[in-house]
Amino acid sequence: MAFIRIPKNLIIVLVITALAIGGVYLSQQGETPPADNGGEEKPAPTTGTIEGSLSFPSEGIPSELTVCAEDTSTKKKYCTKKHLQNEKYTYKVGYKIKAPAGKYLVFAYLPSGSDGYPADYRAYYNEFVTCGLSVDCTSHKPIIVTVKAGKTTSDIDPQDWYD
Repeated sequence: MAFIRIPKNLIIVLVITALAIGGVYLSQQGETPPADNGGEEKPAPTTGTIEGSLSFPSEGIPSELTVCAEDTSTKKKYCTKKHLQNEKYTYKVGYKIKAPAGKYLVFAYLPSGSDGYPADYRAYYNEFVTCGLSVDCTSHKPIIVTVKAGKTTSDIDPQDWYD
């Protein structure tokens, strides 16, 4: 039986070629090897954002108006006093709150009270708001807002100052 001697250089070239062809095949199949990020994985987001428009039944929106999202199970509140100026919001004033994924009730309030509203009065995002704030709308039941990690839930307008 005779053996054929294959030079080492040729073996190395053949191995590299086979690996390259395999990589091209995988990329054509929609599979790509994981990117090298230094061995660190990016954690998946655990929070989402709630955003909406602000309003107040007067000439303007008080600067101390605060918006909160209250977790329906833990009762923990995530609040902001920052008013965002943007054309996309009703009356050009809105808010954004970051909160962990979960279910929330969203409300606005004036911490010191004002214009006949006590400090503990809450203007919720509720069925009255989604019905159009009309006298024909009879329900003021708060709506539970679901926050999904990495997502923004928009048009959550805590505007029921009429309950």
